Amino acid sequence: MNYKLKRFLLFFIYSIFIIYVIIQVENYGLVLRQRGMAELNMIPLSVYNAIAPIFIGLLIAIPYFVHEVRKKGKWKFDWIKFTAIGIPSLYLALFLPLVYSIPSLSQYIYPHRFTFINFNMLMTLGGIVFGYIALTSLYKDYKGD
Repeated sequence: MNYKLKRFLLFFIYSIFIIYVIIQVENYGLVLRQRGMAELNMIPLSVYNAIAPIFIGLLIAIPYFVHEVRKKGKWKFDWIKFTAIGIPSLYLALFLPLVYSIPSLSQYIYPHRFTFINFNMLMTLGGIVFGYIALTSLYKDYKGD
């Protein structure tokens, strides 16, 4: 089989797998939303909203990670990329769980003060970026002799 065709098929099948996983994760989120409204406990839903996008970001980064695993060299960690991009995006991903777990923060940064910002979108984007950056910050450095 042609290398380009094989590569295309692998990426295509992988993207279908990611779409399937996203649908299943969203179905679980729907169950958590319904349970949270019935029990008046939205903390599990806010934790889900923080963790699910991180998982999706990790899934998106797997092809890069597999490519790095196949390389020769020593494992390194790009702490600059992780610190500059990963930590702020982790803060965005964990925004609502932080507000719920530290009530004194809510008087300063509670979402009702910023009605023009869609916090669910920001949390989702931050989680996906953090998951991707967490896995792509690992790389192999080959020092040829």
